[in-house]
Amino acid sequence: DINIKGTVTNYMFASCSNLETLNISAKNVEPLAFGSASKLSTVSWNVSNPKDYTETQNPFVNAGQIQTVTIGEAATRIPDYLFCMKEKITQIDIPSTTTEIGHFAFAYTNLSQLTIHENVKTLGVQAFGAYGLKEITYNAVNAALKTTNMPSVTGADQTEIRAVQDAHLLIDMPFVAGGVEP
Repeated sequence: DINIKGTVTNYMFASCSNLETLNISAKNVEPLAFGSASKLSTVSWNVSNPKDYTETQNPFVNAGQIQTVTIGEAATRIPDYLFCMKEKITQIDIPSTTTEIGHFAFAYTNLSQLTIHENVKTLGVQAFGAYGLKEITYNAVNAALKTTNMPSVTGADQTEIRAVQDAHLLIDMPFVAGGVEP
């Protein structure tokens, strides 16, 4: 477990070749902090004030074995590109305290199903651009999905969006509760 009150800095745990499980609580994690942790397979992310990342400048660049991700209660915001290009990710658990999921946060993973809780108010472009994504369950009250390139889908208490052949339409759209695009 890594419990840091401040910031995990660049390269702080980079190239930790035997690190397999990471439970991190911190205020912020800078890019490349866990880069090249080649055996890292399970991540519990409880970072309270993360900054956005880029595809090549995120905490897990070249940490290619990540399969399971759990987002902690303190992580109300999942930043842009956090787990982008982690093709082995098949499962994520996102708590109901999460309100924002950034652009490409879980893009190019192998998620097959996903639940978006009612408190998520902002969902970035291709936040879940997953190769095998077949089912999205969107639990929302009085919220709407709206985009210019597909019909809007209004959320209800238990709206289930099934997208087997048309998943690409869902991963290319920005989403803000109430149907307002960013």
